[in-house]
Amino acid sequence: MAIPQELEDGFKTLATKLYPDLSTISLHLGIDTAVYHFNKLTKTPDRQQQSEIRYLVAIINIMKAAWILRIVRTSHDYQIVANYAPLDAFEEQMDRWGLTVQRFFDKFENVISHLPNKTMESRTWSYIL
Repeated sequence: MAIPQELEDGFKTLATKLYPDLSTISLHLGIDTAVYHFNKLTKTPDRQQQSEIRYLVAIINIMKAAWILRIVRTSHDYQIVANYAPLDAFEEQMDRWGLTVQRFFDKFENVISHLPNKTMESRTWSYIL
């Protein structure tokens, strides 16, 4: 997902106030934050007509969630977990089923990347109705 540079710079400015070194963001905090912004989009009440502001805020939340996932992928925690060898039978089975941190991130990013199109479609249809 392409994020305008100005918006990405704004996200980075805000994030570095809490975490001067973005590579130190913990995996659980990064996922929680991305899910929080994703949920802000999915939990809005349905209305027949979305205002322009509501639509733009939804797009910004999508981009913020995508940006956070990118940052977390570069974090130290993610690198450790992504390269982590299973320790027991349960972890080996989870790995065989494809239930890995990397797959979670891939799937989450895939879903997020398609949201702007779905948001645009629902916005267009709401004006037609």
